[in-house]
Amino acid sequence: MTQWKVKLTKQWDGKLEPFWNDRLSLWGVLEKEALSIFRYIDGRRVGAIPLRLRQNEELLRCQWEPDDGELFAVALRSGSVKIYRGRLDPEGTEGTEGAELVGTVVLGRGDSFQMEQFVWNRIKWRVKEPFCGEFDSPLVQWLPRLTEMSVSAQGKLMCTPLGYEGPEWNAGLAPDESNMFLTFDNNTRKVVLSIDGTFNFRYGEKSKFPTKVTSILPGNENNYVFINDEDWQLQVIRLEFTEYHQVRELMKCCSQIQFLMKYIRDNHRIMGTKLMEPHATFTGSLFPEEQFTKFMKGLKDVFYLGYSDEKSVENWFTLKLGRHGTAIWKQRNHLFWSSSQGFLVTCMIPACERLIVSAKRLLGLVKSLKLSVFGLDDDNELTAVEVQDLLQMSLSLLRGLVEQVEQFHVGENVSKDGLAWVEYMMDSLLRNEEEDAHNLNGQDGLFSSDLDPQEVYPKEHYSVQLFLNEYIIPKKPYNWIKRDFPNQLEALMRQFDLVQKNYTAKWIKKLIKVPGPVRKLKSLVGHRLEDALVDGDIIYMICSKPSPRRPDLDGDVECSSSRESELQQSIGKLSEETQMEGHSRTFTLVQYDVSSKELTRQPIPPPTTRAIIASIKFVPGESSRFLMLTEDGQVRRYLVGYSGAADVKNSARITIYNDFKVIMEPAALDMTNKKHCKNHMIVHSDMAVTILSPVPVETPADTNAGHCQLVVQIM
Repeated sequence: MTQWKVKLTKQWDGKLEPFWNDRLSLWGVLEKEALSIFRYIDGRRVGAIPLRLRQNEELLRCQWEPDDGELFAVALRSGSVKIYRGRLDPEGTEGTEGAELVGTVVLGRGDSFQMEQFVWNRIKWRVKEPFCGEFDSPLVQWLPRLTEMSVSAQGKLMCTPLGYEGPEWNAGLAPDESNMFLTFDNNTRKVVLSIDGTFNFRYGEKSKFPTKVTSILPGNENNYVFINDEDWQLQVIRLEFTEYHQVRELMKCCSQIQFLMKYIRDNHRIMGTKLMEPHATFTGSLFPEEQFTKFMKGLKDVFYLGYSDEKSVENWFTLKLGRHGTAIWKQRNHLFWSSSQGFLVTCMIPACERLIVSAKRLLGLVKSLKLSVFGLDDDNELTAVEVQDLLQMSLSLLRGLVEQVEQFHVGENVSKDGLAWVEYMMDSLLRNEEEDAHNLNGQDGLFSSDLDPQEVYPKEHYSVQLFLNEYIIPKKPYNWIKRDFPNQLEALMRQFDLVQKNYTAKWIKKLIKVPGPVRKLKSLVGHRLEDALVDGDIIYMICSKPSPRRPDLDGDVECSSSRESELQQSIGKLSEETQMEGHSRTFTLVQYDVSSKELTRQPIPPPTTRAIIASIKFVPGESSRFLMLTEDGQVRRYLVGYSGAADVKNSARITIYNDFKVIMEPAALDMTNKKHCKNHMIVHSDMAVTILSPVPVETPADTNAGHCQLVVQIM
């Protein structure tokens, strides 16, 4: 007998199924609006992620990264998929923040969109073309690396090399892999796909898909099965674009362009919020808009004439600005001018150079696909005007950034000289006040008219003049950051969207194949799908159907007349009120061949005449093994043999074996109200199973009696 042990028991509200990472041995459970991650060895909570859902937002499911990676996705019914990276908190933190958000994939928007299923798996590019990739030139590798820059609360510029140039969920992909995020919109009857989380599109015609999809099954041959188990409509799509090397390179190139544009936009946003806004706020406080003209006239009088009749200028130097204000102004000035150049030179210009290389490569890929895949050889057909425009706009963006570096460099030097003049004038005035001196000719102005302005500040007159005229409040750089550059970048992004629409999305849709009209499995009508998996062209399904009789009433079981009457009454009530939640169900193992359209079914017998099956699930990825949970708390393992006989409709083609190993004894499980609760299970792997016990039917609504238990095999 295999020894298994209950390791963790937690309350469960019946909404979100627990999820498990087999490689890291971590178990995730929803607890009071937060996802708690537990380490099964000692039960310690290593993290709790507050979801902070907005009003009307609802969780759909949680899923670890394919192949048990360190990332996990939280899918919302609104269409957003938030992806987190787990981290182990230091001891004593109680795991209040056990993960960091690394990004969001948006599959749908709007009140009419409700995501009912979500799939995150990896597709394989099965390229068989000769010499594919042999002549690629790694030009990007010779360009400067991208850098992640940020501004600390103290105004210091921090710079670290960027680890991966793209979304973090793609960092662990093999060269022949891509992430696929997929759902189905029941309102429009279209498949919603996101390849690598960067390229989103919709696919499908209403006539070719079920009226409703209740399950999406990912296959291992880059195919997906869409099932409606209410009327048993079924459809299959095949991703034939995975067979072309140029399409793979096209997807990589488009993903790189999209990442670079987002990278440029994010760095520009930091320039605006962390560098420009503090500078603009401070200079705005020094020069109120309603008094700006008056102040500037007074300052220019001081610069050109050596004195000013405006008493407010003296107050501005001594009261409003002062030495402390001058120090802050110099600090904000350095942060704005110098750090902005750092962002431009270190981040945005290298990214723009990469953008040009990617746009040029995209142009070549589009022409290659037109010629070799779609058979277009006319000169007019080979042109790609939209991509050429994208390339020219990228070049224009780079020229603008380089010119702006020069403008910021001039602004930095001019502002240094201008602030040195302001500081000199203020120090002179404060020194005179400290000596309690008066103007030589008794004027109330700031400086004596007998004083030569050149003697007051005898250097860099042109820079100070330029500072007073243009850079004391640098409106041109402000406008470039706030308006000019965002408009230019927005136009570039719209052009890229046009390229995606006219080329990438159009060609990808052409290379997605639907074998035919919607199929209907009439022999399964009345069954509900419990579990399924796809292996090539074969779909393996475990289906259930309400049983007309409980096993307690089988002919070989003796019952008193009163007992039989009581059971018959309970069955009638069960079938009328809670048919789908009833205990008595028959289970069937189904094998369906998509190519030949042949269906084979085999009933799954209960282990004993009195046993009532609660749940049956495949071992993930294995059609030849499944686990059975009965209502007494026993979990059994079964093996399945599939014959290669020609008569696939013969049920003898499927043979079910009980390997006589009871995985879990009923005494080990803390089952909740066995008579009135529909217990079921989630089979995570060979090593881990979660037993779910929802709130019993007769339990008051305010009682949180449901719970879940993690059962782990002990070696």
